[in-house]
Amino acid sequence: IEIDPEELGRNYPVAVGIEGDAKAVMEGLLERVRQGEPRPNQQWVAEIGDWFARRKQRLEDEGRLSGLPVKPQRVYAEIRRVMPRDAIVALDAGLAPNFGQDRLNFYEPRSLLTSLDLGGLGFSFPASLGAKFAAPNRPVINFNGDGGFLFNAQEFETAVRYGLKVVTVIMNNGCWGSEKAYQRHAFNERYVGADISNPRFDRYAELFGGTGFYVERPEEIGDAFLEALQVDGPSIIEIPIDPDEMPRPARLSDVQAPQAGT
Repeated sequence: IEIDPEELGRNYPVAVGIEGDAKAVMEGLLERVRQGEPRPNQQWVAEIGDWFARRKQRLEDEGRLSGLPVKPQRVYAEIRRVMPRDAIVALDAGLAPNFGQDRLNFYEPRSLLTSLDLGGLGFSFPASLGAKFAAPNRPVINFNGDGGFLFNAQEFETAVRYGLKVVTVIMNNGCWGSEKAYQRHAFNERYVGADISNPRFDRYAELFGGTGFYVERPEEIGDAFLEALQVDGPSIIEIPIDPDEMPRPARLSDVQAPQAGT
């Protein structure tokens, strides 16, 4: 649904493009649905049920992943177990936060803030500050990679100054994970500008007057998270994660094509 017809299908293939105001279109569609007889698509319902069951099994398996540095999937598994049902979560762009797109559960409206993809690196931390101002009685958490957090890390001073009770989770793999993944899978591991030298982010929080946690073992993540939720002010939980956990990028073919014959 797009009010500007020039935007329909501009970035993604569209099977059914509808030109119009989103609210007006949705009101019209709902009225059509109310007028018609319900026709449940049992095949579609069964397919959704199968997806749900497979996701549930995958998440359970990820909760048993072992080894150090910890896998990002295990980070989300541990936090998912203890995250309050009314939490607001801001996910940054980039590799480590994108693991969270389907690994967290939400039970309340307006609970997930995400910029998706890479254009919004650095989005999640300032977004979480705004969310806390808007919903001061709800827990607010933001998830970042080390590179993405550094885009707006200076705003931690803002969080301290206003006493914003926001939990920041930084999964530190010491690199620009998405870029490094492309360089690994498309350019035969010829890495250029992909690695980052970081400070200890837990100490960074403390230097500003916040609270810092440094967690290396997966079984300690849940306790640190619960403790951070009780802190009166902003906190950072730094978790070193496996730098080799780099799935093949979804648009790998787009960058491989120019490499043909080189």
